[in-house]
Amino acid sequence: QFLARLQSDRSGVHLELEAQRFADIRTGIRQMYAEACPHVPQKMMPLRLTMAIDAMLQSLANADVLSDVWTEAHPGKRLTKFANSLKDFLVGGLSAGVS
Repeated sequence: QFLARLQSDRSGVHLELEAQRFADIRTGIRQMYAEACPHVPQKMMPLRLTMAIDAMLQSLANADVLSDVWTEAHPGKRLTKFANSLKDFLVGGLSAGVS
């Protein structure tokens, strides 16, 4: 929940620290994304990655509630089923065509 809250704070301080501490990671992720999804224009990638991170963090922050509501799996398997559904959702969004 803390990370989801921090990600939603797009203030100058947050963006500056992110640029300082994670520039090399961001570059690596963009390169992998470009290789995996060459049909997605480079200018769209930062937006899609930000949307994917936001969706992932918000979903994980509420995983206990959402996995109870949206899955019928055995309680011990709910989080795994939830994580797999989240992964499928994120892959679909990141790899979708551009309209």
